[in-house]
Amino acid sequence: MSFEGQFCLDRGSIKLNNSGMNSIRWNALVICVALLGLAGRSLSPAQGVAVQEAERQEGPTASLRLPEMDPYGGLLSAHSPNGATGRFRLEKFGDRWSFVTPDGNAFFMLGVYNVTGEGHVDEMGSTYDRRFLAKYGKPEVGWPQVNRRLQSWGFNTIGPFSYRMTLPTNSEPSWPAGKQPVKMPFVALWGNPGITGRFTGAYKNLYQGLDHGLFPGEEGANFPDVFDPGFATFATKQYAHDSDLAGYKNSPWFIGYMSDDTDFLSGFGPGTDFATDPLEKYHWHLGFLALATAPTQGANPYAKPANQAYPDTKVYTKYALRDFLLTRYRTISALNAAWGSRYTTFDSDGGWGTGNGLLDENGREGHTWLGGRAARYYLSGTTSHLKTDLDDFLYELSKKYFATLRTAFKAVAPKTLFLGPTNLGGAGWRAPARGPILKAAGEYLDVLNVGTDTSQAQLDFMARWAGDVPIAIWEGIVANADSSRWRYPRQQSPATWSVPTQQARGEKYKQDIQNLQRGRAATTGSYPFVGLLWWDWCDMFGEQGNFGLVSLADNAYDGREAISQVGTDAWGFKTGGEERNYGDFLTAVRNMNMQVLLTWPH
Repeated sequence: MSFEGQFCLDRGSIKLNNSGMNSIRWNALVICVALLGLAGRSLSPAQGVAVQEAERQEGPTASLRLPEMDPYGGLLSAHSPNGATGRFRLEKFGDRWSFVTPDGNAFFMLGVYNVTGEGHVDEMGSTYDRRFLAKYGKPEVGWPQVNRRLQSWGFNTIGPFSYRMTLPTNSEPSWPAGKQPVKMPFVALWGNPGITGRFTGAYKNLYQGLDHGLFPGEEGANFPDVFDPGFATFATKQYAHDSDLAGYKNSPWFIGYMSDDTDFLSGFGPGTDFATDPLEKYHWHLGFLALATAPTQGANPYAKPANQAYPDTKVYTKYALRDFLLTRYRTISALNAAWGSRYTTFDSDGGWGTGNGLLDENGREGHTWLGGRAARYYLSGTTSHLKTDLDDFLYELSKKYFATLRTAFKAVAPKTLFLGPTNLGGAGWRAPARGPILKAAGEYLDVLNVGTDTSQAQLDFMARWAGDVPIAIWEGIVANADSSRWRYPRQQSPATWSVPTQQARGEKYKQDIQNLQRGRAATTGSYPFVGLLWWDWCDMFGEQGNFGLVSLADNAYDGREAISQVGTDAWGFKTGGEERNYGDFLTAVRNMNMQVLLTWPH
């Protein structure tokens, strides 16, 4: 079997692995030095000597010395009065939220998504995977080395979608005592219960029930029928039979579990309260989706073979909206007076798409009280009562999603943090989800993972809706012109996260992290930000984006490795060989990360 087949994961597949790593008790040493000595026995003799030599030289971060830390990266100087529990948790230090390590110390999460390989053949005629194997000889050597590099840049957590050999729970015969030599805390995701159940027909996808003549192009979107009893049944089975979760849940290195990848959960992305970055990346209002989708679906388009009949054709979310409005208004005339509508019944009167009942609503243009097709985003042109009702139902729908998944998850892993979807706001668009979604999330998630531009306005909005809760963010910045992806200029202007140089990329990262540190919500008086997950480890060939900390040649964007001249790094591994000389992103990242660690949680 080729090495590529062993570790390169397709992010789009259903089975999505995660990651974590080992660490040691960090003393008041340079972070790079403390971590360099972790795995001499995993390297060749020459590389082991290089590690020791790098340790003597104190590496590239010699000017930044860290306070004492516990094995998980928690600050010994910020010990919780509640002591050690053996698990990661959240609590407040004064008016600042923070993760707390199993040893009971404050911890700011500096994580990286997708620490894994890349199997596409690129413009230089090879793949990241092949270069990785040529560089390190064996995956058992390379992946602990990836962990060392991450730690040397100040990162302390592995995020979802990462390769198993980065995990502290993984074992390999060639590792010391068979255990991961460079352990780090990790966040995981597997199963995607809000996404994958549609394939088996456990529940229906609300977007499949739309009138695609009115709303073309939405066939690929997904949101589950969360009021269907099959949704809870599927989620319960998913978590109960999740072999990854069974292996992770008792590990003290396991921070928490995410439920679904928001890229495939259409409706939990950006709302319209703030401009997205770039513009017009809004998601549907799920209350409007519930109103417009059909009350039944006859066949499952995801089945194999396709279009097998559903044994239960009812779309429960549509009926839940009907029941919600019936309870609120009691009579159809009262609803019509509030909405300016002309429905004849809360039920069906003539059939979906043509009839006059509430269940027949499909979002048609003739129903002027809806405000046209743009209402799916803005609820524009509608009466204030209609908007209030659909916002309130959005809260109920979101609550059903979060409560169902939390209950199913906690039944299996009661001591593990439940983190919900990867991003309430969508990856990269730097705007949060709608307020009612945040309100429900604040009630059921242990940490809100959000998309945000880190501005005070967005922070106050999130706190006003979600309450006094801890928040982590998705972070990603590209500089395609100054990277291995230079052939593919980003056509995303005026996106603030697409910048011209690696140096500008570092400055943007610094600015965002400083905003996290300083961010205090006016409505709660709290500092809610507890960390970030960076997207991602290496540049992306599929999206042609310079999202990586390293290039597709496995060279760090530090101004020394990702250049044309061939050399070696502090551990003795090959660097260089790029088509061009690329700039320095990681010095700013390392300095900012270490500044956070030096000052947290004060």
